[in-house]
Amino acid sequence: MGVDHTAQWNKDSSESKILKSELTEIVKNHSIDLIAEEFSEEALAGNKVKKTVCQDVAKVFGINHKLCDLDSQERKKQNIPLRNEVKSRLNIKGLVLANSQEDKLIEAELRKYDLIREKGWFNKIKNEVAQNLVFVCGSSHLKGFRSILINNGYEVVMRNIENEAVLKKKK
Repeated sequence: MGVDHTAQWNKDSSESKILKSELTEIVKNHSIDLIAEEFSEEALAGNKVKKTVCQDVAKVFGINHKLCDLDSQERKKQNIPLRNEVKSRLNIKGLVLANSQEDKLIEAELRKYDLIREKGWFNKIKNEVAQNLVFVCGSSHLKGFRSILINNGYEVVMRNIENEAVLKKKK
């Protein structure tokens, strides 16, 4: 399921309410036994929240949940730069506004590492005991992550809020 990351943690936003509603329907209708997401403990702390919408929905249904994004130490081991390192490398100074020219340059540089991150997410879910799972990630990762899943024996069923993917493990 592809989302704007704000929907994962800003529970007052309309996007977050849509995510909660869609996740609830998917869990009910597809016998989901794991919700996993591109988020980390560091992201929780950085956004000053205790739980994501995905964690809340998993708790309501009594199913497992997994945070799968690589933290700063894992990224360092994989030679994936952090946003502030890319900003410095590009010699961008000061506050960077969302969707500004500078922000777009930083995001373009960070996208070069998407495949490594997506493989890291897969490594975190591949040994989970789950027949049906839903994975929530940023919309820009959907095609790449979908390819990794298909290449590793998963059926991927796509729906769209921004974009959604309900995953079924092949038997």
